Amino acid sequence: MKRARGSRQPAVLIVVQNLPLPGDRRVWLECQALVRAGQRVSVVCPKAPGDPDHRVLDGVDIHTYPAYPPTRRKVGFLAEYVYSFAMTARLTLRAWRRCPYRVLQTCNPPDIFWPLGLLFKAMGGTRFVFDQHDLCPELYESRFPDGPRFFHRALLLMERCTYQVADHVIATNDSYREVAIRRGRRRPDQVTVVRSGPDPERLRRGTPDPALRRGRRFLVCYVGVMGPQDGVDIVLRAAHHIVHVVERDPGATRGGIQHSPGRRGHLRPDAVSREHDDTRGCHPRLSHLPWSARF
Repeated sequence: MKRARGSRQPAVLIVVQNLPLPGDRRVWLECQALVRAGQRVSVVCPKAPGDPDHRVLDGVDIHTYPAYPPTRRKVGFLAEYVYSFAMTARLTLRAWRRCPYRVLQTCNPPDIFWPLGLLFKAMGGTRFVFDQHDLCPELYESRFPDGPRFFHRALLLMERCTYQVADHVIATNDSYREVAIRRGRRRPDQVTVVRSGPDPERLRRGTPDPALRRGRRFLVCYVGVMGPQDGVDIVLRAAHHIVHVVERDPGATRGGIQHSPGRRGHLRPDAVSREHDDTRGCHPRLSHLPWSARF
C-alpha cells in the first residue's frame, strides 16, 4: 500500500521498542486516537511471531523488524539497544520515503532515539515528541540494585538528551510529569499527562466461568506486563500470606482463593514462587490466562 509523497494530510510516525503492536495497548490507543483525528499514522516496532514486515491494521501503517531475544543481563540490554536503534533508523527512513511525517513520537524504554529526533528536525522540520512510559534510570536500579553506577549515569544522560531534543513530553502520570519538569528542565506547558484505561466497550461484566476458580470460592487476577521491576514477588508474598495465614485462621472465610496472573513479560510467577523462601508453596494456586491486547 503506497502513499503519495507530499500528501497534505498530517502524518505522524510512532516508534516503540519494547512491545509489538497492537500488543502495546497504550500506544495502540494513541494510534487510534490520532487516526480518528484525521492523522496519517505509521509505526515502527518489533515483530510478534507471525507478523509480516509491513501491514496496515485499522488504518495504521505498521513497519516491523525481528525482535531481539529476551535478556536479563546488562550486556544483553546494551546489545539489544544497539540492534534496535539500527533497525528502527532503517525503518523510519523507509517510512519517511513513503510519507514524510510532521511529527516523530518515540516511546521509551529505552531513551535512545533522540538522535532520530535531531535528524528529522534537520531534514524537514519534524517535531519530536517524547512519550515517557518509564523512568529508565530508576528502572535500571530496580533490576540491578548492585549494578555499576556507570550504566545509571549513562541512562541519566540519555534521558536528559531526550528531554532536551523533545518539543513536547507525554507523561503517564503526574509524578512522571514532575520528573520531566524538574530533572528534564521542561516548562510545565511542554509536558502533558496522558493516561490510559480499559475500553468500556470491551471490559464488561460477563458470564462467570467457575472453572477459572478451580474449585475455590474466590479468584484474584493480576492483569499486565510482568517484569522483574513490577513487584511480582510482592504479589506472591501477599498470596502466601492469604494461603498460609489467613485461610488457616479459624475465623477466616472458608473456600480458598485462586490467583490468576494474566501475564506477558519475562517472568512466570510460579517460577518466582520457587525462588523465594517466603513464597514457596503458592505455585499450585497460580494459573495463567492468555494475553489479550485489546481490552
